[in-house]
Amino acid sequence: MTLKFGMLRHESILCLADQIQFTEQCEAAIRENSLQQFLSEVEGQLDAYTQANVQIGGQTGVLELKLKALILDTIHGIEVVQLLMKNNITSTEEWLWQKQLRYYVRGDGIAIMRMVDAEFEYTYEYQGKPPHS
Repeated sequence: MTLKFGMLRHESILCLADQIQFTEQCEAAIRENSLQQFLSEVEGQLDAYTQANVQIGGQTGVLELKLKALILDTIHGIEVVQLLMKNNITSTEEWLWQKQLRYYVRGDGIAIMRMVDAEFEYTYEYQGKPPHS
């Protein structure tokens, strides 16, 4: 399935793809009763992000900002998985999962966000002022 991105900033795409992947994997872990294993995987991803060297030619700039965004999202993901485990969540229909902001790709390739019964197309909203070159 191909996402329809149009004219987007790379950091928006990177964060969106990471959120879609987290939602898919977390839902699979809930259904398969494997949240502990999924937590270990997400913690491993955090370790990889925090050990990454983003210096290219002595400059960090945009890559560092992207990495920081991924680290923050991953930390939040760890907290979500821990909450699900603490409350013995075994279904994606349970409130503690439904109240999370979740990201999906519809059959037509459009990225969407869901929370409880609300659904919106992802609009690639403004995510802060990019650094100047």
